[in-house]
Amino acid sequence: SLPESLGGLGSLQTLNLEGCSGLSSLPESFGGLGSLQTLDLEGCSGLSSLPESVGGLGSLQTLNLTHCSGLSSLPESLDGLGSLQRLNLYGCPARDALPESLRHAELAARVVGWAGVAADPRSEILLGAELAARVIA
Repeated sequence: SLPESLGGLGSLQTLNLEGCSGLSSLPESFGGLGSLQTLDLEGCSGLSSLPESVGGLGSLQTLNLTHCSGLSSLPESLDGLGSLQRLNLYGCPARDALPESLRHAELAARVVGWAGVAADPRSEILLGAELAARVIA
């Protein structure tokens, strides 16, 4: 597990925990990473949940949850990620339980691998008034 003191790294911009399959949770202090722009949790198959404090990451632009096979849901607090541009859910069971709050037009996020879309990592769904699929070249 990660120490609670991680939240004290307020200037941290990128955190890459890719492949940390033994990681089961993130500390609640995670919300203290106010400058974090990129969080890569790809392959963290032991991760079972995200703390509600993740919604306080106001600078977060990219959240990669690819192949987080133990993650079955996402916190409603993710609607607070006003800077989020890309949320990758390819191979993540949480994609089938996307919180209703993330489906609104106010969140101009891009969701990769969302339910009902071909399982192609280049497929992308843009959230908005109408859900439209497009392929990233």
